[in-house]
Amino acid sequence: MHLLHIDTSSQIQGSHSRNLSKKIVNKIICDHPDSKVTIRDVGMHVIPHISEATIKAFYQEEATYDEDMAKSSKLSMSLIDEVRQSDVIVLGVPMYNFGVPSTLKAYIDHIARVNHTFKFTAEGPIGLLKDKKVIVAITRGGSYSHSPQNHQDPYLKTLFSFLGLDDVTFFVAERLAMPNFAEHALLDVEKAIERLCITHK
Repeated sequence: MHLLHIDTSSQIQGSHSRNLSKKIVNKIICDHPDSKVTIRDVGMHVIPHISEATIKAFYQEEATYDEDMAKSSKLSMSLIDEVRQSDVIVLGVPMYNFGVPSTLKAYIDHIARVNHTFKFTAEGPIGLLKDKKVIVAITRGGSYSHSPQNHQDPYLKTLFSFLGLDDVTFFVAERLAMPNFAEHALLDVEKAIERLCITHK
């Protein structure tokens, strides 16, 4: 089994999302000791935001690329290849200002690439990333699961589905900024992770 482990938090030490995503990866490795893990830490090693050159590269023929377009396309394809080669994708995603970190958004903008991870058809767009399991550790300081202010996991659900990733599991730890709730919230999620069972096809 090939795991792609993506951390997105800008906080390196003491990050709840990093801790939970690591626990998920460790659980999978415990169940599947021969697993290979690729780490993509976009919080520590930030992916540049897409530029004009990136957009041009996405929609022009490779023969027309200038140096900047070629560089942008190469980065995008290397990130896409990591996803394609994975069987399971594990993400740690904290909530920043009601949404996902900009580090993750920049990453997504590079992998959501027409004719590579999705395509347009007469019936509408079709996702090209199939037969992969996605597991996301969501962390929040407050309580937003049933709030219209939550633009975190609803956005990720929409994005994953658009790319063809329909097998998605979320582990959500909320109210982590509230001392009376944080410890229990984390413990509940950690117990749920211990029950995680993935069957390798």
